[in-house]
Amino acid sequence: EPLEARLALTSMTFEVSNTGDSGPGTLRQAIEDVNRECGFDGCVIEFAIDEPVPAEGWFTIRPTSPLPPIEAMSVTVDGASQSRHGGETNPFGGPEIMLDGSLAGQGHGLFFSRGLARVADLSIGRFAGNGIESNAGGSFRRNYLGVDPNGRVAAPNGLRGIQINGGTARVVDNVLSGNQRAGGYFWTADDVLVYGNLIGVAADGVTPLGNSAGLFFHKPTASVWVSHAFDNVIGYNKGMGIALSLQANADVADNVFRFNAGRPVDVGLDGQTLDTTPGLPGQGGRVGAPTLLSAHWDGTGTVITGRLATRPFNGTVGQHVYIHVGSSSDATEEVIAKVANQHGLFDGDTFTVRIEKDLRGKFLRASEFAIFVYDWDHTAAGTSELGAPLLVE
Repeated sequence: EPLEARLALTSMTFEVSNTGDSGPGTLRQAIEDVNRECGFDGCVIEFAIDEPVPAEGWFTIRPTSPLPPIEAMSVTVDGASQSRHGGETNPFGGPEIMLDGSLAGQGHGLFFSRGLARVADLSIGRFAGNGIESNAGGSFRRNYLGVDPNGRVAAPNGLRGIQINGGTARVVDNVLSGNQRAGGYFWTADDVLVYGNLIGVAADGVTPLGNSAGLFFHKPTASVWVSHAFDNVIGYNKGMGIALSLQANADVADNVFRFNAGRPVDVGLDGQTLDTTPGLPGQGGRVGAPTLLSAHWDGTGTVITGRLATRPFNGTVGQHVYIHVGSSSDATEEVIAKVANQHGLFDGDTFTVRIEKDLRGKFLRASEFAIFVYDWDHTAAGTSELGAPLLVE
């Protein structure tokens, strides 16, 4: 029997039918019922609030005390169910449900204490803690975390938009902006995918709505599971765009970085450190940033030459050098080239790439992701910071 059919038969649905703080039909009651009645088969919290729709076009749930932690093993909180119930009422195209923590006191918006979480199509803001926190990972899609449902006004959470404490996570197509700390914080989590998010900008992808920092990946010890952050717009944050501890093995290229006050990528949380550090990448060592040596228009294309940093270790390295382009030295617009070498380049080796575009007047920066195989069963992976900008002539 297909998995979807089995889940349809075994999962339980709990309905939120009003915006009250407690009692039948409230979100608080739905969470209490989930904690009491759900087993391992998975439960769904859906929204079905009847008209009249408030003038702004969405319903606001404003708890007057912290919501209970969600303790069941697999729970979906489905904000899109309100659209299915009452239609697309938000004139800005954002969520039809907002969780507003301005009266809730201390606590998080939604806190999944031990089970797999799925949250979609909600706006969550003004909580003293994190908009969403999960101790076991999960899937988080199309949420506005730190932003009102209109997508343009900050509704800052006191900590992060989302925090994941372990497990595997998929964070896709969200707006993670306006928060007092990072837009996303991944603590000891493995195999995290952060894709297609707006981080520090409004839902239009342009208007500044910065967090204190964009994304932060941290692990106390390294693992073989690599996290990825790509195709995100990360801009106008008060600190770095993406920060990684030395043990956090993640590939963080192919993002758009716009005018973050700190570095676009900061490995080690110590500012600009482009040289290598002895040790394995992702295990206390550092992947050095490539140096771009020249970039010029030859009449039909842009020819770019660069040199890898010296490596403090030996072994088999599979790597990718990413070349980023931007209209200023403080911003990147896209990755225009990916130089792959599965056999490894070592100790200052040079590379050349030709782009069939006229990039004169643009700035280029290079970064690298490397995988080092140190025995038959283990690898060490790490990313570099972005190298110094180079103007194309």
